[in-house]
Amino acid sequence: MRFAYAGGQVGASISIQFVSTFVLVYYLPATGERTNLIPGLIGGIGTYLLLTLLARGIDSFFDAWVANRSDRSRTRFGRRRSFMLAGALPLSLSTAMIFFAPGPVAGVTNVAWLAFWLTFYFCALSVWYVPYLALLPELAPDRRESSFLSTLQATSALLGGVIASVIAPAFFLSDSDADPWPLQRMAAGVAILSFVFLLLPPLVIDDSRGSTHKTAATLSLIAALRHTFRDRAFVLLVMGTNLFFFAFTVTQTGLPFVVQVLLERPLREQGQIMGPLFLVSFVSFPIVLALSRKIGNRAVMLGATLSMALLVGAGIPVLHPGAKLGAVLIFGAIGVPIAAFLAVPIAMLSDVCNANARRTGLRGEAMFFGASSFIQKLMMGAAAGVVSWLMEAFGKTVSNPLGVQLSAGCASLALLLAAACFWLYPEKSVHDEATRR
Repeated sequence: MRFAYAGGQVGASISIQFVSTFVLVYYLPATGERTNLIPGLIGGIGTYLLLTLLARGIDSFFDAWVANRSDRSRTRFGRRRSFMLAGALPLSLSTAMIFFAPGPVAGVTNVAWLAFWLTFYFCALSVWYVPYLALLPELAPDRRESSFLSTLQATSALLGGVIASVIAPAFFLSDSDADPWPLQRMAAGVAILSFVFLLLPPLVIDDSRGSTHKTAATLSLIAALRHTFRDRAFVLLVMGTNLFFFAFTVTQTGLPFVVQVLLERPLREQGQIMGPLFLVSFVSFPIVLALSRKIGNRAVMLGATLSMALLVGAGIPVLHPGAKLGAVLIFGAIGVPIAAFLAVPIAMLSDVCNANARRTGLRGEAMFFGASSFIQKLMMGAAAGVVSWLMEAFGKTVSNPLGVQLSAGCASLALLLAAACFWLYPEKSVHDEATRR
């Protein structure tokens, strides 16, 4: 059951990592490679930023609705499985369709296509991912078991990232970035593979017997949202975690441009830069888990955010065509804080859910994870939008790489804000409440 649960994270990670990494380089490629498929700017504002705001504006209501319905669901398939089964195919389909724009040049048709499929994608992600995350406190109510399962889940997220960012480009992309067809074939391939993994948890895990806790959440949507955001520990944790996610997404979205513009290498070589990050993250998981038990989750996340802020803010902007080895070393070192980001916050959020339930008598895991997922997807869209705006406004060419360099500074600033949130997080009181009988 543990490995079936973790397998679902592989599928979700393949989809999330692929869209985050390649959507901009498909629609707004580095200057000189291909023609833009959407206008870079509309009225001085990034087109992609506007489209993500539209998509997230619609999905924000949908995200909370899915979370609330999942918490209150009483179907014979369980509170979570029916949603996950319904969301798997739409999520995989939209992952691929985003990359099949109907027009060969920038125009209204492509803008409408991206707006529709991006909105569809975020909504489908809500249907599958929010109930999936809400299963964690139910499957692992014990803190030690929760830490183990969240680490296994993080390892699976890493595997999904390797498939989407390293293995798939090596198989599908060519040395020339002028033809979009290899990228489209890659989108179709990863979507099919993602679908297989997304089906594992709902087909294997039986939650039809309901929660093991005595009290289930029966609040209305508005009341549940108020209940969730009244929790100070949750607000600090979710803001710190998602500012970290924003910074990682900015770095990940900007990586193809780092490879093509700063290093002047073909996109196919992205895996050689990103690969060490995943390798170092993988071997760092046992260290991160041991440190979290010894010094606490809060201290681990503080160290992770500050070290990554230094690596991204001071390392990436100075890269140049002869510094490919330097890029490999920088992204390899980033793997350590990424391991902490993948493994620790989910266990912390599980603690917050359990502490809140002990304090209030209400179980509302999906609403907590749903609110976190909503902010995460908002950050995901905003990150790509900010990167697109910086590059279109300040430059993404070999002769003018300022936009690529500024994106790294933006990520570093977000990490410093994340560190402030983790500094204020009341870890001791959360732990005491979560473990109180």
